[in-house]
Amino acid sequence: MRSLPLSALLIGAALAAGPARALDERGAQAVIDKFVKAQKLDEGDPSPGRHVIADLDGDGRQDLVLQWDVLGANTSWPKLTVFIDQGRSWRVLTTDLSGQIENITVSGSTIRVDALMPGPKDARCCPTRKTQTTYRWANGRLGRAR
Repeated sequence: MRSLPLSALLIGAALAAGPARALDERGAQAVIDKFVKAQKLDEGDPSPGRHVIADLDGDGRQDLVLQWDVLGANTSWPKLTVFIDQGRSWRVLTTDLSGQIENITVSGSTIRVDALMPGPKDARCCPTRKTQTTYRWANGRLGRAR
């Protein structure tokens, strides 16, 4: 597993206020809303997508995995953000994704991203080639699994 470079969109400080709590859908939505509002991007506007509540680091506390997009004038850039419950705050890590995201699933410390990528004869608007990318949370780092 190799470590991923994290984008400059890390907004952990914006979410550090207030203790993290046992996470349910309502709590997850509050974390997502606060995160999205904190994003100040020149490239476009943040738009939340899918999310999964799961214990990524095995500490018994629910963490949050969010797929979201930066929506530009003619394109979008998919992102994956992991919120790790640190007890009194969230540790927030963001990385770039590729393709048109179809689904995210979490099993233990593994995150699987299903996406569509352009095939050799696809128009840019209409990708058809199915791909899966796997990430793993290990030793305090988010890495892409080989």
